[in-house]
Amino acid sequence: MNEFTSLLLATVRNAVKTFEAVAATVYLVEASGSHLRASMIGGRQPAVFAIPELIPVDSPYISARAFRTQSTALTEGEDPADIFQQYRHISMFPYTAAAAPLISRGRSLGTVTILRDPIPDKEEEAGVVSRLEEVATRLANELSQFSESEMCVGPTPVIVPVSDSAGPCDPTPSRWGIPEVAASVGMTCMYQLRRLSSELNSATGMKDVIAAAHRRISVPFGCRAVILSRFVEGRTWVVGHNGASRDMVRMFHGASIQSRGPLAEAMSGRPLFLENGTTFYAFPPDPALPSGEAEVYLPLLGSNGIAGVCHLGFPDERRFAPEEKSLLIMMANLLGSTLERLQLTEGKLELASSVQRKMLPRSLPDVAGMVSAARYVPASSSSEVGGDWYDVIAASNGRVVLAIGDVEGHGIDSAAVMGQVRSAVSAFASEGHGPSAIIERTSKLFLTFGSDLLATCCIVCVDVANGVLEVASAGHLAPLVRDKDGSIGKLDTPPGIPLGVPCPQSPPKSYEFPLSPGSMLLLYSDGLIQNRQCDTEEFALRLFAECAADGQDNVEDVADRLISGVPDPAQRYDDAALLLVKADTAADRTTFEMARLEIQPRDLRTVSTARKFARNSLRTWQLNEISDDLEITVSEIVTNALIHAGSDVDMRLYRYPDRVRLEVRDSDSAPPIPSSFSMSEEGRSKAENGRGMVIVENISGSWGSSPNGRGKTVWIEFLTPPPEPAG
Repeated sequence: MNEFTSLLLATVRNAVKTFEAVAATVYLVEASGSHLRASMIGGRQPAVFAIPELIPVDSPYISARAFRTQSTALTEGEDPADIFQQYRHISMFPYTAAAAPLISRGRSLGTVTILRDPIPDKEEEAGVVSRLEEVATRLANELSQFSESEMCVGPTPVIVPVSDSAGPCDPTPSRWGIPEVAASVGMTCMYQLRRLSSELNSATGMKDVIAAAHRRISVPFGCRAVILSRFVEGRTWVVGHNGASRDMVRMFHGASIQSRGPLAEAMSGRPLFLENGTTFYAFPPDPALPSGEAEVYLPLLGSNGIAGVCHLGFPDERRFAPEEKSLLIMMANLLGSTLERLQLTEGKLELASSVQRKMLPRSLPDVAGMVSAARYVPASSSSEVGGDWYDVIAASNGRVVLAIGDVEGHGIDSAAVMGQVRSAVSAFASEGHGPSAIIERTSKLFLTFGSDLLATCCIVCVDVANGVLEVASAGHLAPLVRDKDGSIGKLDTPPGIPLGVPCPQSPPKSYEFPLSPGSMLLLYSDGLIQNRQCDTEEFALRLFAECAADGQDNVEDVADRLISGVPDPAQRYDDAALLLVKADTAADRTTFEMARLEIQPRDLRTVSTARKFARNSLRTWQLNEISDDLEITVSEIVTNALIHAGSDVDMRLYRYPDRVRLEVRDSDSAPPIPSSFSMSEEGRSKAENGRGMVIVENISGSWGSSPNGRGKTVWIEFLTPPPEPAG
């Protein structure tokens, strides 16, 4: 044992005893200055196995904080909930952590870190800080006497027990631990096994598995290459590798195990340790490896037998101690179960991805005067699908319906409900219903699904020609608008009640807003910015504003920028969807003026008011030549609405350059039917309410009726003469 190792050993043991700690660690900064590496860890099991060996200096770990600030840092007094929210990637243990920096000549060399039971009061805390700083100062002074070459920090930490009472020392030289310190070799080996197990448990793909195998097998054992192969129908297929040449990978990929050889022997369940690269068990040497290099073939066990083979290549001859062989076999068992889990996960993920792809629209329809883009990001790389969805539907009345929604939870149940909701919204929108009617009908249908899940959605009906938005929401986030000048705002739309929640109140309301040319409209789900420490809408507004500040105007580029705000997969707990549309400035948008009159129910005297309102509007617009025809039409349509609907009547007049459009909205969904005269009693009863519509049909340019769920909109258009040329 050299002086440097002896000094670190004495320090960690003294720290454990002095502070009654469960573990103590000496971290030293790497030559690059970017990480702290654990050089020696001392303490009791299982606490020593929870100590991270490599810490980024800019991370929130206590040791990194002490190193950066050159002052002692403690976790005592910090709210565990706050710590968890900020540092989700750090495992929380029921200990107080304290770290003091190792400062020599004004430079931080590392830290001394301890884990112990919580400190009961401030007085004892101050004593712990003072004594830990003394330990760190003493160690820093002694380290200053060593040169950089003498302070040799190994690729993996040495793990030592608190004392030598654990048993006799092992005099055999070993690359693991300190042979002169009892149980150090075994604890150092088990540290790597425990860390491998922890990293494989959180692995979500082969990239994670290979990275863990490199850190916990290649680096500690000094391997040159590691290759993982899966056994499928009599052949081995490489699923991941690190450090292997193309020739090595080619030799294993698709290799048959029918003939006798190392692969066949390993696939039979027998681990092989070829220590000098020469023929062993009558096997020929590996042609892809230079003569004299050691090899290891380890069977990977699954629940149904051998799942594959782990091949390790070494740069030279190697003698494997019994402890090393046992450790490698245990590690191979962990790799085997992980490969099997990932294989099952891949199948579920493919199924889930297929379901998700079929639930979302394959492409967005092309709409004149509007460009659109959509993005969807799953909750994580897990096998579960989410409930977020979006859609763009061409309505029967020539308008476009934008929809976005979110069904709570993840999995097939959420996906199934999401599919039902999206189908219902699409069906009602295609029939020409307005946003409020779509939500009302979908909510009633949702109750019949028998689902316990909550669902929200936002529906926007876009009249591209007129630049009018009609918006209704069922518990969803309000859309955001970015005007052409870059100003950002939220459409003032109350969130309403989620779908499927019985509500005795009036049906959901819809609200109208203008959409000027060049403006962008954003519909999104809360997964877009979940896990951020700020209000959902505030963050979305800020992110949208950043796109405007950068001058981004292309919807695809803006959509990419917005979706980049989604947290990383490790911190993503919900899926995210967004739908972005832009009113095309190049589109030939028709300018118009509007006049509106609200009429009380069953008050036939207001028919004359409606006629007068129409006559005055046309006089203002200097369209007196169509006043007679329009007044007759107003009288007929408003009278029918008052008699048959029994509700408020909303009358609107739109003036376009080439026509005038009359819209009368009521609560009766039965369409007006123009009928010819009939002499029979049955014919007269059916025609009574339709004779006026025959007149309307004959004097108007075109007319139609659009149901909206709570009634209908009857519209009539009258062509206007072109303006006389000036002069």
